[in-house]
Amino acid sequence: MLASLAASRPERLDVVAICTDTKDLRKARTFLGGLSLQNLACYVDAHGAAAQASTEMFSIVGMPITYLVGTGGRVEGYITGAPDWLSPAGTRLLQYYREQS
Repeated sequence: MLASLAASRPERLDVVAICTDTKDLRKARTFLGGLSLQNLACYVDAHGAAAQASTEMFSIVGMPITYLVGTGGRVEGYITGAPDWLSPAGTRLLQYYREQS
């Protein structure tokens, strides 16, 4: 879903994926490589910075989790699960956050 969102090139929106599971990086890389994600930047949180920051800001209630980060670098909101960002509701939510910046 994130790759599809990134491919749609929404205005004023950068889409990246961050892998926080560093127990078996080869397995994560193999999984991501098999998806052939051409439009999605994927990063590994090798030092645990994203995972630590997320637990300091929110209690993690489930994975996957998507953070909506504003232009000032502040987390504006988050959604657990795998939302359909290209659905009408997902598009409206993203538009709402773009208008807030």
